[in-house]
Amino acid sequence: MLASSKYTRPAQLNGKLYGGFGIASDPPLVSAILRADGVKEAAFKQVVLNADVITALAAHRIDYTAVFGGIDDVTAALQGIKLRPSPTTATCTPPATIPNACSSRATRTSRPADRSSPGR
Repeated sequence: MLASSKYTRPAQLNGKLYGGFGIASDPPLVSAILRADGVKEAAFKQVVLNADVITALAAHRIDYTAVFGGIDDVTAALQGIKLRPSPTTATCTPPATIPNACSSRATRTSRPADRSSPGR
């Protein structure tokens, strides 16, 4: 979220507009983060942006988004947009499946020690 955002906790984002990339993991990930912060029934609106979530966030067209470290945070910094990360690390386990979802079966098979938990 923007550093100037009035929201300070994930639970405050329930019912707000999430701008995402249209990937299947967005709804369950956002729902899990909201529930982990005390929301009983996670509910949010989602708009698929595919790219340029930082511009949409800065223009206040969306309330929040997932920020991918090394990409979106760098883009924001280069554009002079200040972000404030949500305090999800205390309430929710980071999505360890994302690196594996972005790798090929050959990579996962050839490098089993890189998997963070069994079954991936």
